[in-house]
Amino acid sequence: MNTTAETRLLSVREVALRYRVQPQTIIQLIRAKKFKAFQIGHLWRVDADSLQQYIDSTTIHPTAE
Repeated sequence: MNTTAETRLLSVREVALRYRVQPQTIIQLIRAKKFKAFQIGHLWRVDADSLQQYIDSTTIHPTAE
């Protein structure tokens, strides 16, 4: 294991609760390969850094006029 950077993994339920969406929405995003995730048996684990990059890339920032 890399000692300089550890991968933080989240469950689908944790992600859904954090962003106030249904777990099925997270599963759909995983299947669309919007962020890194992998399946162990029936359980999905989401890479927290990849998820944050996805959130940042979809966030709309207002522009000053």
